[in-house]
Amino acid sequence: MKQGKLIRRAVSAVLAGCMMFTLLPVVAFAALGTFTIGSNSYETETDIPEQKLGGGTISYDAGTHTLTLNGVKIEDFSHDWVIDFNDMDTLLNLVLVGKNILKGHGGISAPKLKISGNGSLQITATNFDGIAGAGQSEENLTIGSDVDITAMEGCAIAFNGSVRIENGATVKAKCLYGGIDCHDLTIDSATEVNLESTEEKCSAICAHRNNDGTVAGTANIKNSKLVLKSDYPAFYAADEIEINGGSVEAESTSNAGIFTGGKLSITDADIDASGYNYGICSKGAMEMTGGKLKAVGQGNGVSIRNSLTLNNVEVDAECEELEAISSEGPMVLNGGKIEAVSNGDKVYAIYAGNRYDGDAELLAEGSLTIKGNAKVHVSGCKGIGSDGQTTIGEADIEIDSTDFSIAYPVQIENGNKILSLKGGTNKENATVLDPDDFVWDRHDPNCIGKNAYLHIITGSVADPDEPFDPDFSVDDGSGAAGAIVAGTLIGGAAVWGGYEITTRTILSDLLPAGAAIPTNRGQLAMLIWTEKDKPEPAAQPAFADVADAELAKAAQWCVEQGLLDAKDGKFAPNGWMPKFKTIEVWKKAFPKQ
Repeated sequence: MKQGKLIRRAVSAVLAGCMMFTLLPVVAFAALGTFTIGSNSYETETDIPEQKLGGGTISYDAGTHTLTLNGVKIEDFSHDWVIDFNDMDTLLNLVLVGKNILKGHGGISAPKLKISGNGSLQITATNFDGIAGAGQSEENLTIGSDVDITAMEGCAIAFNGSVRIENGATVKAKCLYGGIDCHDLTIDSATEVNLESTEEKCSAICAHRNNDGTVAGTANIKNSKLVLKSDYPAFYAADEIEINGGSVEAESTSNAGIFTGGKLSITDADIDASGYNYGICSKGAMEMTGGKLKAVGQGNGVSIRNSLTLNNVEVDAECEELEAISSEGPMVLNGGKIEAVSNGDKVYAIYAGNRYDGDAELLAEGSLTIKGNAKVHVSGCKGIGSDGQTTIGEADIEIDSTDFSIAYPVQIENGNKILSLKGGTNKENATVLDPDDFVWDRHDPNCIGKNAYLHIITGSVADPDEPFDPDFSVDDGSGAAGAIVAGTLIGGAAVWGGYEITTRTILSDLLPAGAAIPTNRGQLAMLIWTEKDKPEPAAQPAFADVADAELAKAAQWCVEQGLLDAKDGKFAPNGWMPKFKTIEVWKKAFPKQ
């Protein structure tokens, strides 16, 4: 990762992990106790009353070290920086009023800088960085206002410490080298951070360690929108990336959309990562809960060199050469909807393991678990597999391969059974198979996995004599769901599998993509209410057995709409919700479906 000309002359550091190097910012300052704005020099400990400059006004409060720019337009090439603040121990508070424009060799140089105010700042740097600093504080740079940077020969933002973007700020940058180059990055509630780096071997975001490795390179993103584009990993952190809420769109032309040398944690966020080698690559564990994940790579869609856990995630992963989704450690696909496509020759679409030394000795064993009503569709030369055990709980797995569908050994999780099984050379000629007549060992001539096409539906082993609540009834008038249950009760265990297949298939079509089938009244109420965009109930919720505020609103609204009932001031959120009742309630809530 390259820096601006002035910084590049100072110092360089080799980055492990992504084979990148970064030149740390060491900037040149004016004489101690002074700062410059354009061609004007001022004392850092002397007030500047409001005065005209660049078509607007500036003022400076020495007591708080607050510099206010009000509608100024300054174009100056007499110094390296348009604004150069030299006090290494002092935080410069830059307050923006109106639209402010700076143009020069470099934009702003300050060891510690906070940008705030309701105005905006546009920086054009022709030779150096847009904003640069070399301080040693925990948070060297904070941006809470709208900033737009063009750095033709440098980085947009380069700080030897940490960078924080917050308070609904919009930061846009197009630069030659790195978009944001720092040790630690926090983006909290930013409206948008849009960064594009055009030079080879540079990243839009690079959070790297310091020279001796004592300062970690981490990135923490909360409820923000990121749009990143570069040659090297668009989003790189040497140690850890954490994303909570919001969205990240990361595109790399020669490496990975997202790359971290440590752990990758994502919660309730929409991720779109694409790259030449990988969509996403992590040397540490990856865990994602909720949200959407799109990962596209020439090599791998998702490549995790540790464990991988996806909880109720809607996944679209695709690659041209290797696995669409891979991990070297255990992989857990828990709920959600997963589409995995590999166009590679002789590889799996989904695989856990593959860690060998030069002599092909297994170093670590990867296991694969699919459960939680996960709906998985796989396409590739080979379907799914692992170095170790593949365990299937409640799931709907459809594999459309050209070789074999699933690697042995395969085990159905305790408490579950195969409800439906189809297989064949392709989907068109697939036939119903009896699981009891086949084995999972690939070396056996009757191995199920040898079917190129395989569709397996598994579910819990339920007690057909489990009583239904006669007092709780919602029917759409068709009587179809009731007929299903009646047949189940009459036929007992013999038809229970048919009931499970039928209701699960119906709910798969009815419910939102990636949504788990509700198992209780509270889950169903919350799902309906959320799908209705969380309308406010007419009355204040007052259920004695519902403590969660959002669940209380969901329950109250569903009761008011006649979708669910309540008795004696109680909603019974943990009450069992049979699948046929869920169908009836959902069809009443969404009659057009």
